[in-house]
Amino acid sequence: VNWSKERYDEIESKMTPFLKSLGYNVKKDVTFLPISGLVGSNMKERVDKNTCPWWNGPCLFEALDAIEVPSRDPKGPFRLPIIDKFKDMGTVVMGKVESGSVCEGDNLLVRPNKAQVKVFAIYCNENKIRRAGPGENLRVRLSGIEE
Repeated sequence: VNWSKERYDEIESKMTPFLKSLGYNVKKDVTFLPISGLVGSNMKERVDKNTCPWWNGPCLFEALDAIEVPSRDPKGPFRLPIIDKFKDMGTVVMGKVESGSVCEGDNLLVRPNKAQVKVFAIYCNENKIRRAGPGENLRVRLSGIEE
C-alpha cells in the first residue's frame, strides 16, 4: 500500500471497535504502528522519512521496550495467561501465573469474555496442589466454562 496514511487510518478505524468489544482500553492499552513484516521496515529501526513522511512514532522494538512489565505480586490480582486448554473431566487450562495466587475453590473471572468460573483442582508438574503463586506453570481444572 506504499505506506498510505489513508490505509493506515482505515485499518485503525476498523480495529478500534473490534478491540473495544474484546474489553481493551484502546487509548491506554493499544499502540498502532505501521510496519512492513515483508521487508522489516519500522520493526528494528524507525522507517525512513522519505518512505513514510507522515509517521513520527516509534518502531516496533521501541514500542515493545516501552511496555511496562507488571510486577509479580503474590497479593495482586490473579493473572494467568492461558496458553493451552483441553477437556479432561471439565475444562483444563494451562499457563504461567504472572501475579496473584489461586487456591482450590476460588471463583475467578476469565477474560476477555468475562466468564465466571470456579477452580476445581490445580496441578503443578503433574502433582496436585492446593495453592499456587507467581512464576508457577499450572494446569487448572475449571467449572462453569466450556472449551
